[in-house]
Amino acid sequence: MITGILRISKETIFSGLNNVSVHTILDNEFSDKFGFTEEEVKKVLSDFEVPTDYELIKKWYNGYKIGNTLGIYNPWSILNYSISYQNGFKPFWVNTSSDDLLKERLKERDADYTREQLLKLINNETIEKTIDENFVFPDLDTDKELLWSLLTFSGYLTTESKRDYNNYKLKIPNYEIKFVFKNILLKWLSVDLKIRKTLLEETANHLINNEIAKFEKGFKQIMGDTFSYFDTQSQPEKVYQSYVLGLLAIIGDDYIIKSNRESGEGRYDILLIPHNKARYGIVIEIKQLEKKAKESQDALKKRIAIQIQEAQYQIETNQYYKELIDNKISNIIKLPIVFVGKDPYILIA
Repeated sequence: MITGILRISKETIFSGLNNVSVHTILDNEFSDKFGFTEEEVKKVLSDFEVPTDYELIKKWYNGYKIGNTLGIYNPWSILNYSISYQNGFKPFWVNTSSDDLLKERLKERDADYTREQLLKLINNETIEKTIDENFVFPDLDTDKELLWSLLTFSGYLTTESKRDYNNYKLKIPNYEIKFVFKNILLKWLSVDLKIRKTLLEETANHLINNEIAKFEKGFKQIMGDTFSYFDTQSQPEKVYQSYVLGLLAIIGDDYIIKSNRESGEGRYDILLIPHNKARYGIVIEIKQLEKKAKESQDALKKRIAIQIQEAQYQIETNQYYKELIDNKISNIIKLPIVFVGKDPYILIA
């Protein structure tokens, strides 16, 4: 018998915000009662006569840890998929209050830390957060860190391990939720930053295919739009981070994208590690220049060229590409980018 097929509705699955105690999500008591176990999922698929790849079901809808119980499936998604499997895999866990809150938080212009944490999560990394079991919705306006508690209790994140009393390592549980996060990012980029998805896709593809002149052209357009949104030229790292998030949303299934990590003898700015070792690995080093008053275009070009050479030298000297070599990547793009105000330069004609 399936013991949990209709235990709770979509609005209360993994959530302590209605009639279910939040405490049980983190504790061991009833830890197998907040979702389907593997045995129950197989029974559902058998009863509904669902002809599907079980490993794909696992990839899309498994991955929750409730208390110390691993491998819990999202029951809402399993049931919806079982009755509509002809339509293929898709996210059923969307359009909740948590979804809306995350969208609103991303729009805030000082939300660079939130975007940084989201970047890590979509990259299959963990973030360490304090989980508050007793918060109320009005608290979310004053304590931005409560977002992570809400996302955990509503099923967008799950715990990987417990650090101490109320500190946990959190991660995205499965591909369904990763898909939702990526779509939220793309909508933010297209609606708020006015970056067309097609432009982002084309520019990302130019980069990973080593079409650098085409990449530079698209990148200039993207950066101009993004700078306009943030309305600042003094903190280009926020602007660039937004592009990295978009890049991740576009090619994140094919690449591991890292930023500001140690490799070799120093820190690279961005590293793209392909899952397919025959593809290009990419290391990016960013430099900044301030335009001088009454400076001629020729003089500026010379300074940009020198800065590009310095960035290339830094990549080589510090071996920022070492992690790519360690991952058996032999085709490597070493890409310096020099910002002059909001304008990026990669190639000097």
